[in-house]
Amino acid sequence: MYESRHMDEFYKIKICNAVQQEYGLHIYKIAPANRGVYGETWILYANHLRYFVKIDYSSDHQKIFAENLNVLSYLKEQGISFVSSVIKNRTGENYIFFDGGVLAVFDFIDGELSKSYRKESLFEMLAQIYLIPPLNIKIAQEDFSTDCVNYVIENMKRLEELDEHKDLILDYAYRLFEWADFCRKDLTNLFITHGDSGSNIIKNNGKLYIIDWDTTKLAGPERDAWMFVKDISDIALFNSALFNSDIKYSIKKERLAFYCYYNYFYYLKDHLFHFISTKDDMMKRRIRGFVRRFFFKGWIIQQISIIENL
Repeated sequence: MYESRHMDEFYKIKICNAVQQEYGLHIYKIAPANRGVYGETWILYANHLRYFVKIDYSSDHQKIFAENLNVLSYLKEQGISFVSSVIKNRTGENYIFFDGGVLAVFDFIDGELSKSYRKESLFEMLAQIYLIPPLNIKIAQEDFSTDCVNYVIENMKRLEELDEHKDLILDYAYRLFEWADFCRKDLTNLFITHGDSGSNIIKNNGKLYIIDWDTTKLAGPERDAWMFVKDISDIALFNSALFNSDIKYSIKKERLAFYCYYNYFYYLKDHLFHFISTKDDMMKRRIRGFVRRFFFKGWIIQQISIIENL
């Protein structure tokens, strides 16, 4: 997210050479791709085809990125057509190490990132994923942990914008603890979830694709649903998609609330970590500005209120 490299011609040549050596692709062009949040993204032109390359330099995210490539490959093997294919390297692995980062190559999905689509269509796609049993794959399982709160509370004073809003943050922490305690009583009805599908939709000629499966987890559908719910009609839409796929489960408010608060602290921890880690004053100013806008005035505050008042 806040990682950066000097992207001069020499750096681009290094990427091309690494991919050519490790994947056997004959590359004749490289261009930046405006996709994804973590790491760098590139389009490679090789063998008369286009490939998508992602390089994750975030030390606290690389392992998650690398491990979840197996889940994405598994979904493709199970017949899911609206996700990317992971390209194997010469040794049959899903990724390589490059310049201190983890580099993966995918087939290129044409189209543009879009938020202009019918929610029902996305819910139906997610329900298709939920039908797939997680057999013989390594994937994180939801335990309704609240560990992300600890880092925020312990380091809150290092970012004055947080210290100024400590009463709100502590209130949110206590609410997260309450919902987590409730949710831990039932660890059934867990499915393969994306976690951020709404921001990762590519639209091409009316067809939708879900990209960026970096943070898959066995969890309730609420992990995918929480950001879409504006009123009970949206819950009905999601439940309808589950019912139509013969999934005998209905969205629970308690889990929706957990994911609202959990993601507040998950995102906040991420930005606080990068603020503390970077020595770049300009980057610190960028993070400060985003924290002020997003965590105290942004849509996630409104979403918490909506879910609490359902």
